[in-house]
Amino acid sequence: MVSPVLDSLPEELCLQQLLSTAPPFSGILGTFQEHEGTIQAVSFTPDSSFLVTTCTLGVMKLWALSDQWDNSTANRCLYSVDDAHDLGVMSSDFSPVQEINEDDSSLCHRYLLATCGNDHLVKVWLLVVGQFLKHLQSQPCELTLHMSLEGHTSAVTCVKFSAGGNYLASAGLDKTVRLWEMGGSCVSVLEGHSRYVACCCFSRDGILLASGSNDKSLVVWDLAGNLTLDSELVKPCSALSHFGNNNKECSQLYEQEAATSDGNDVKLLQRLDQHGASVNSCDFHGNNMLASAASDKFVRLFVRSEEGRFEESEFSPLEGHSYSVNKVEFSPSGNLMASCSLDGTAVLWDIQSGSQIGPSVQCNSGGLRACRFSPDGHLLVTAGDDDKASIWNTHSLDQLMCMEGHADAVVAAAFTPDSQYVATTSSDETVKLWCVAPCSEVCLLNQEETHDLGAQSCDFSPAEGNTAGDSLNTRRYRYLLATCGNDSLVKLWHISAYPDEPNATSDLWRTLSGHGGNVMCVRFSPVTGELLASTATDKTARLWNVVLTALSLANKTRLTDAFDCVTTGVGSMDKNIIVWELPQQLVFQSVATGRLRTNQKKLLEWSTEEVIHWLTDIGLEELVEKARQANITGHQFLTLSNEDLLALLDFEEEELAQKLCLHVYWLRRDDVGVTEVPSDVQLPHEFLCPITHEIMRDPVVCTDGFTYERAAINEWFLSGKFTSPMTNATLTDTTCASNTTLRSSIYQFLYGDDIP
Repeated sequence: MVSPVLDSLPEELCLQQLLSTAPPFSGILGTFQEHEGTIQAVSFTPDSSFLVTTCTLGVMKLWALSDQWDNSTANRCLYSVDDAHDLGVMSSDFSPVQEINEDDSSLCHRYLLATCGNDHLVKVWLLVVGQFLKHLQSQPCELTLHMSLEGHTSAVTCVKFSAGGNYLASAGLDKTVRLWEMGGSCVSVLEGHSRYVACCCFSRDGILLASGSNDKSLVVWDLAGNLTLDSELVKPCSALSHFGNNNKECSQLYEQEAATSDGNDVKLLQRLDQHGASVNSCDFHGNNMLASAASDKFVRLFVRSEEGRFEESEFSPLEGHSYSVNKVEFSPSGNLMASCSLDGTAVLWDIQSGSQIGPSVQCNSGGLRACRFSPDGHLLVTAGDDDKASIWNTHSLDQLMCMEGHADAVVAAAFTPDSQYVATTSSDETVKLWCVAPCSEVCLLNQEETHDLGAQSCDFSPAEGNTAGDSLNTRRYRYLLATCGNDSLVKLWHISAYPDEPNATSDLWRTLSGHGGNVMCVRFSPVTGELLASTATDKTARLWNVVLTALSLANKTRLTDAFDCVTTGVGSMDKNIIVWELPQQLVFQSVATGRLRTNQKKLLEWSTEEVIHWLTDIGLEELVEKARQANITGHQFLTLSNEDLLALLDFEEEELAQKLCLHVYWLRRDDVGVTEVPSDVQLPHEFLCPITHEIMRDPVVCTDGFTYERAAINEWFLSGKFTSPMTNATLTDTTCASNTTLRSSIYQFLYGDDIP
């Protein structure tokens, strides 16, 4: 979620990132300085892809905000209108409803923009933006005047669209507020202020209009004509009416008091000092098992007790290496554990018994530095001092491929979240990408000069890996890779791999500075990947918000860390493992942030996996495999006819076909924008979100048993509130489940079940 912040400086606009879970909570993303006059109005398109700025000289400029632009063109003006209004532009606003049309076999976005100025006019503009042309680093766009609305007798100070985009309000120095239909006619002239009107805005349901004036008054206008001064403007929402299942339980919840404990502090949970030498690696499985590897040749396993303390397992330490153990990691299922050593061997361990599985894997002429499981658990990568990396089958322990090409020791490796590719980093300052599904010893990417004096660690975000495409015929997998090295920096890279051709590209996205020594290890938090942990020789561990800043944890650490999203463990040369409990607020906000970002995607941007998730969500699991085989994306959902879509999925079951077409119709309607509900229609009470008191589009059931709008409950958690919005009872987690039955009822109420 990106929102504008307008400083009171002329000719300059600063764009800031507000969605951050680590202090400071904002940061400047870009500065726009091409205006010669004072910037008086800014407005985002409803999909947050573009920004319009206007100034006192009557100039209007359009800017692209998408991350598909490279750094050299990110703040370039796409379009400029020099004479939008004589004597200057006062205000601007985009209609919340946008259209996506297919013209000449390419998609284009259509937006309506309203502006007003000192020429007494309100103007409505049509903005048409084509698809981004990556090879030209350009984006075709056109901004044309759609209509001019005349009626004000003096300068117009403010324009605002209604939530459904059907009406436009304007306020001016002539002491009036005018209400316009989008056909161009003035519906009503609202008179009641004694001095000029400075601002106006609609309520979200479109029933109310507020105006503020220089006469020091704020007037609320009833557009539907159904309210009096005694009317309640907000429908009451009680816990009893929303609980729905257990009224007795609801009454008990009413009696609970709000929790007052502060969960914002990072707490040192435990110090483990069983190792007799420096701790080189540690790894969590869930939040109940912790493994560590040290220079004393031992691997140790700790299990969390009912009291919350980590205690060494009865069969720990695990002996199997003859020299220092450099790395240890759990398999995704938690049944196995892998370790590698300076003795050139890798060992698989059975967690239940502590015994070694099969013989040691002797794969290098030198010491092994890294061993990592693939996310699906079928593969193991090892790498070491002989400048090579190897892929092994975890079931048969057969070597599947050997990756050569680095000029120095390979110190780290990481799999992509879909187990399709593996990245290797080396002391030669390079990062290489290899395909492992199927195995290919051809290097797809060789990124040089990643870190001065050599890279030390790498890790892929678990939240990336969605399918995208540069065109209808080209598939692209996009990932987020974190690296660190001896230059004291942590770097984030966007990696794009093309499965249909042996090629991959990399783009440096962010550089995170703050450590005062060599950064030895980086790890993403599981599931959402919102947080990134790093450890360095400056004796500190740092937690980074992937988007922005860092939070320092300690001054006792050096080498390695592990993450389970609730706790983090750090191993050090001082022979200790320190287990930290992360702030509850940081964890909850991390999860909520990931959900908000996912829910902000438009239908056009849906990947095949997101389409599959949607099919499962609406109860069409029978189509999942066919959608995967046909590589169905949101692009097809949006542009194909129902007949073509059914033909692409290759099925003819009439009942399933009718259900799919109906849900696709609802999905398309909901993707366009907000639908206004007539004021004389009584909304069913269960359709309203208890937080926003508005009709829900994506209802979810929270752990307190109530149903909320998904975005509203995520923002509730993101604001630092960890109690039920209805009962004030403390919540143990932020898990939410889609209420598909209620959602279907809401869609049927809004859009009907007649497919055009």
